[in-house]
Amino acid sequence: MRHRNPKSPQGFTLFEIHIIIALIGIISTTSVVSFQKGRQDEALRLVAMRIADALRKTQNYAQTGTHKEYPTAESFGIYLEKSDTVLLFADNKKGNTVGVWEGQGKDDMIGESISFDIGAHKNIELGGITFDGVLVDKAHLAFRAPQAAGLVNGKPDVSIVLITLKDTKSGHTRAITFNRITGRVDVEY
Repeated sequence: MRHRNPKSPQGFTLFEIHIIIALIGIISTTSVVSFQKGRQDEALRLVAMRIADALRKTQNYAQTGTHKEYPTAESFGIYLEKSDTVLLFADNKKGNTVGVWEGQGKDDMIGESISFDIGAHKNIELGGITFDGVLVDKAHLAFRAPQAAGLVNGKPDVSIVLITLKDTKSGHTRAITFNRITGRVDVEY
């Protein structure tokens, strides 16, 4: 029978070292992939929040009349289409239809447009816009001053607008719901 000397060095075998290195590699790879997916989901959430905030901001302008450049605007709203940008506008009574973005000269853009690109994430796009379940290509979502009554494409006949954003890389989506009747804006988390 062989006796071990308690003072002799004990160590790992080559096989055990390979197992430990493999486990560290698997854990590291999983962590990096999870972190990247989390960043993509966060970028999608940020774009959804920016659009919802823009809607709430235009609602506030219509209710309070606090926009210093357009104190007499008929309505304030946002314009969305497949170009993956959102325009905030003030309908300053020069256009034909209240609550509809009619382009430079007739209505005025408020600030810069909101881009769907967040830093390195350029894979977020408008997945779709539906009016009471019917898919459409573009939307003018506005609030008429001073009561902030909701308008969809200049009319009060649509109740619910659902805006879907999609991350083309991960396939994840976020939805923004605009209830024209109550004026409520919700973001799916």
